[in-house]
Order: sequence, then structure tokens, then C-alpha cells
Amino acid sequence: MTVGEHDGELPEATQTTAELQKQIDGLQGQITDIHRTQGTTELKELPKKIPTSLQKSRA
Repeated sequence: MTVGEHDGELPEATQTTAELQKQIDGLQGQITDIHRTQGTTELKELPKKIPTSLQKSRA
């Protein structure tokens, strides 16, 4: 048994790992939100791009 285990405290490495995992989870959530936002934006812009593409192909 190491110092701190007997009184319910986590070893320092375990605390650090848990904190890093929380940060990773938060960042992954932010990335997911960004991808959703970009996807939504791209879908909104798609109808604007289609006529332009058709005009270029006809020219």
C-alpha cells in the first residue's frame, strides 16, 4: 500500500491520468461540434454551388 491509498486519495499519477482523460473527452466533444457545424454550413452552401457548377460545365 502506498502513501495516500489508505485514506481514499488516489495516487498522483492516477489523478493526472483522470484529469487528462477529462480534457481529451472535452476536446473530442468540441471537435465533434465543429464537424457538425461545418457539415451543416456546407449543406447550406451546396445549393449555391450547384448552379455555378452547372453553368461552368455548359460553357
